Amino acid sequence: MVNATLWSTIHIGLNVVAVLAVNYYIQKPYMDEYFHINQTLAFASHGLKASWDPKITTPPGLYFIGLLCAAFFDPELRALRAVNSMATTLLYLQDTFPAYLIHGFPLYFFYTTLYYTDVWSMVLVLLGIAASFNHPFVAPGVLGLSLFFRQTNIIWACFAAGLYLVNNRTVVQCFKDWRAIISRWKMVIGYVGLVLAFCYFVYENGGVVLGDKSNHRSCFHAAQLLYYILFASFFSFPLSIKWLVRGNLFKKSQLVFAPIELGVIFLIIKYCTIVHPFVLADNRHYTFYIWRRLITPCQGYLMLPVYWVGYRWLRSTMDLRLARTWIYILAVCIVLIPTPLMEPRYYALPYLVWRLIIYNRESTNLENLWYALINIGTVSALCLTDTHFMW
Repeated sequence: MVNATLWSTIHIGLNVVAVLAVNYYIQKPYMDEYFHINQTLAFASHGLKASWDPKITTPPGLYFIGLLCAAFFDPELRALRAVNSMATTLLYLQDTFPAYLIHGFPLYFFYTTLYYTDVWSMVLVLLGIAASFNHPFVAPGVLGLSLFFRQTNIIWACFAAGLYLVNNRTVVQCFKDWRAIISRWKMVIGYVGLVLAFCYFVYENGGVVLGDKSNHRSCFHAAQLLYYILFASFFSFPLSIKWLVRGNLFKKSQLVFAPIELGVIFLIIKYCTIVHPFVLADNRHYTFYIWRRLITPCQGYLMLPVYWVGYRWLRSTMDLRLARTWIYILAVCIVLIPTPLMEPRYYALPYLVWRLIIYNRESTNLENLWYALINIGTVSALCLTDTHFMW
């Protein structure tokens, strides 16, 4: 059994060291921090009359919190980076999900050290989903706040509504109990309001993203599901060891559909792969090396069985009889497939939702150790190398 207090202490301690290290070694705005900090300072100087940087694609929620910080401290880099600690504190105030597991998750952990939108986005979505179980009237408000950090969180708001409606029913039970499900409509009216408000925003804005629309056009990028499989398989590796050791991959029940599954993966690789210019434009991101040294040279050969093994592992964790599983799969497809850019941050929330709700197993010491080692490595690569590598 995992010791929650021990791992909470370890992840918090490592996070404090990471924040201090990043502030010491990275003393100027780094990567997207440049845009976020300048926009925050513009709001601080000119209020809502401030001009919007056309390179920023996400809503201004982070900047509003930055302004709250500026009301008590000088809005300098270290103070603005600290706003993510406020979000992390909220994690430990809820008891639906294990806060230490979310805190230690490498994508979450890494971005607590920088002034990025991702931490607040993840926290509010997870708090909203947690509220949907016990406080369905509160959940839409929390998830509505998450839309001020990332537009695609509207999908997770719909996911939360779906979770509430179907509860733990199987797909068959949903068809049998459809009257009981419909009778709960009053409890999800807040979600309907969110969706309508979001549709109005898209209409007025002329699209989902706020700025840099030419580089963020929607498309059919099914290969995103393969990249997500790689991502999820990597971070859940400690959880899959027992499954692999038991030889579950080579059971007849697993191999019967292997030719069809491999064929579908091959078709996705061949016809549904999009190379976004951002992936090849900056060697400070890990995706630059993953794409050039792993995915591109191996696309038609070695990566196909890797994708398949990852798919079979994730498939083994999902009960396809449950309606919530299909709602999750639909949400992941809607979030990822229209996105042209291979970006690890896009996969973080789908992974956390999978880990906390779909594959809701007790965490292990090995899983937390795996996270901690990755965090030490990635923060060291950010701080101690000339390239300052990041996710």
